[in-house]
Amino acid sequence: MANLVIATYNTWKCDGEYLLRLDAMAKGLLSINADVLMLQEVFVETRGAWHTADFLADALGMHWCYLPAREKKRKVSGVLSQSQSGLAILSRYPILSQGGMELSTHPEDGDRKVLWAEIHVSRTLLLIANTHLTHLKQADEIRQIQTQEIARQLSQNHCGKEIILGGDFNAQPKSPALAWLEDTKGGGAVNAAADSGAKFKNTLIENNTLTCVDHLYRLSDGIRWHKYRVGLNKKNPQGIYPSDHAAVIAELELDA
Repeated sequence: MANLVIATYNTWKCDGEYLLRLDAMAKGLLSINADVLMLQEVFVETRGAWHTADFLADALGMHWCYLPAREKKRKVSGVLSQSQSGLAILSRYPILSQGGMELSTHPEDGDRKVLWAEIHVSRTLLLIANTHLTHLKQADEIRQIQTQEIARQLSQNHCGKEIILGGDFNAQPKSPALAWLEDTKGGGAVNAAADSGAKFKNTLIENNTLTCVDHLYRLSDGIRWHKYRVGLNKKNPQGIYPSDHAAVIAELELDA
């Protein structure tokens, strides 16, 4: 058997001390030594001054792909610039193909998407899907619709591949969206925490109660999760958190 380390991580756009956080993110991600990273809220300054995924991929020596989303003006280093908050996938293995689609949204929170990339690891063809569902508090119905759209798209159009789905679902374990996703009559997905027999961990920084909104799933039976944990949830020596989210990290067991 072979093990593949996969992580999902919300990089928090350009909020906080962005330039200091970039360095902290790179060092933190180097320490977990992931083979595949799914990044949300990837800040891109549209004139090319800043690109979180490009910076991290270069620092980590990984291949990457990006899907733009949620364009608006944001301030970084005191300068207001047109920017995006998109999705990215980083991989130690070459990305064979990529694609994406728009999801149903609420008028107050549009431009939600899913990005997928295909990689070949040993004898296994993996489809990595990365998403960031609506953040609206009273939007369980929308999140459930979004998970249904993702699961159906992946199962219908990517048969024969082992499918991994991860991201910031803005949904706690057992919420309606995730309950449907995990139900065998729904998406049939298996959460990395449940698969590995681990307890869910808090993924929001400095939160006093258990809040786990970032998740990793498998949507096929030929692979298995184990060693679920969180990382990048501590301040660096300069007192900076890399992001307002922790990274969710798990190992995927593959046929050698």
